[in-house]
Amino acid sequence: MFMGLSQSLLKYPPPGMHFSYKYKMIYSYSRINTFKNCPFQFKLRYIDKEKPLWEHTAESILGNIVHEVLEKMYYDFKHGKINSLKETLQYFEKIWKKCWSENNIKIIKNYSRAEYKRLAERHLINYIQKFSPLSLSEEEKKRLKILDVEKKVSIALNGFNMIGFIDRLDYENGLYIINDYKTSMTLPSEDDMKKDWQLALYSIAIKKKFSTDKIKLRWYYINFDKVFELKPDFSHAEKMAIEGIQAIEKAEEFEPKPSALCDWCAYQHLCPLRKHLFMPEKKEEVEGEKLVEEYANLKIKEKKIKVMIDEMKEKIINYAEENDLGSVYGKNYIANVKIKEDIEFPSKSSEERTDLIRLLKKMGKWDNVEDLDVYALKSIILNKKWTDNEIERLDKFIKEKKIGCISLRKRENK
Repeated sequence: MFMGLSQSLLKYPPPGMHFSYKYKMIYSYSRINTFKNCPFQFKLRYIDKEKPLWEHTAESILGNIVHEVLEKMYYDFKHGKINSLKETLQYFEKIWKKCWSENNIKIIKNYSRAEYKRLAERHLINYIQKFSPLSLSEEEKKRLKILDVEKKVSIALNGFNMIGFIDRLDYENGLYIINDYKTSMTLPSEDDMKKDWQLALYSIAIKKKFSTDKIKLRWYYINFDKVFELKPDFSHAEKMAIEGIQAIEKAEEFEPKPSALCDWCAYQHLCPLRKHLFMPEKKEEVEGEKLVEEYANLKIKEKKIKVMIDEMKEKIINYAEENDLGSVYGKNYIANVKIKEDIEFPSKSSEERTDLIRLLKKMGKWDNVEDLDVYALKSIILNKKWTDNEIERLDKFIKEKKIGCISLRKRENK
């Protein structure tokens, strides 16, 4: 039904359906895809269950509404009623008003609510005129059997259960047809479609339920009046699903993964690469925006004002560390900040350096760092290639420090 995956099903699974062993969740294609796109978003949304900034984007609500209207159209057709274009658009109007009044919706692009509505209407009219029961001949209507709409399926794979929802399941000319409606503004290539394993995953459930592999996958790209049809690759879908689940189950770190999708993420306020955009400005602090701009200007004259640049770099790193930021946003530039632990040893001309060499020879470790290659020694210590006791004997010669690295890029105008 409308609003996508049933939350009650995820919270209260039916008998015989197993949770993830590690995270106590039932997997789905969308959850695996979320992890692939950004492990950090997956963690915030499905493990930590953090509250998002918004419930839907305008694009997602548009897609949900189109799906809801088509679901009703085919439900009625299954029960003997063919809705006219006028009836369908009246139902669309009702659903549109309801959804936009009851949901927290974020508009990302510079389109108005009215423009999104016109786009949804165009989607529906295009589809109805070319693909709906209204466009079929009487003979085609007789051949088309709607088995279900928004059909829930569960798939058992490698000890885990996955669930999904099929937009429409048909039976025609001896084939079970899994239909999917797409409202995307981009059209994939045929190669892209062959790599898409979502419907093929659902076909595993249909294959088991009806004891047949006579299944066809069909995608309607409504905005382009384009239909893709393929046979399911059961083994590829199973492989992709199992690998996706195993990657999540084995994950220890959930790092943010920046991409073009970040603007649509409802968890930006919690992400170290984006949350600076949502932080309230504090007058008593030096704004990160100002630091980035000054740093960018100094970088251009780096050879002449190296000292000034290093000072500004230190301020940005301190600012990022104090605020737990991975990116600091200025007006025109973004500074990505990485901080790592490091160590250093006494300088060549120091007396401590002589004492260190003497100790290494006494320990029988001089051959490992001949001529005192501090990089080799650093690698040995950081990677714990010697025993803890041996490393502890060098403690008085080791000075811990932090190294900060900043990469600068031009900020796109919004």
